[in-house]
This record gives sequence, structure tokens and C-alpha cells, in this order.
Amino acid sequence: MADMKEYAESEFVTVEFVKNLKSNVGRILDPGTATLNDKGQKRMQFRVHVGGKEKKYSPNKSTVELWGERLGWDSNNYVGRLIEFELFEYKGKDAIMAVPKKTSTDDVPLEFIGVKKPEGETQ
Repeated sequence: MADMKEYAESEFVTVEFVKNLKSNVGRILDPGTATLNDKGQKRMQFRVHVGGKEKKYSPNKSTVELWGERLGWDSNNYVGRLIEFELFEYKGKDAIMAVPKKTSTDDVPLEFIGVKKPEGETQ
């Protein structure tokens, strides 16, 4: 018998997922992929490891600006970086921001924290 919760859960980092996290610190796993959202707007989508799961995360404009200021504008520099998921209110709704963290573990190889290396990475 299969645990159907696995199939009901979103593959994306959602507000509900962040609300239920024991630790809201995650790690960026890839340099992102350019996508179009349901309104036809360009967005970046990143694979992240948070809450013991691999999820997809599409940062909002505020998060993109914050990452650019703190990590630089080349998304290749984001791979392996720690981020802290925070909730804030935007236009009367909860929204997610992922704030880059500077910690002593930023340079620790991914496999040492139990995260698989992104495909093709040789860290």
C-alpha cells in the first residue's frame, strides 16, 4: 500500500509547506532554469533542498533582487548556498522570501549534509 500523502503534496515550496517546516533553512541545488509562469511572465525556477525534501522554488521579484545584491547576478554562484525561507504579507496574502544565509557551512560539500550533487556538478 502506498502513502498517498506523497502524491498530494506540491512539488513546489508553498506557503503551507513553509508554515509547517521545523527548520526553514534550505540549500539551492542548481543554477536555475528559465520558465514562464501561468501568466506568461519569465521566472527562474530553482531546485532546493529544505525540510528533508527536494522541491522547486520560483523566487519572487523581491527575492531575486536580494539574491542579486547578496550573491551576485550570476545564478551559477547560487549553487550550494544556504537560504532561509520566510513568510511575509503581500497584498493581503502570505508570500515567501528566501533570504541568503552566510554561515560556516556554505563551503561544505553537499554530500556531507545529505544532499545529492546537482547533475553534472563535480564539487
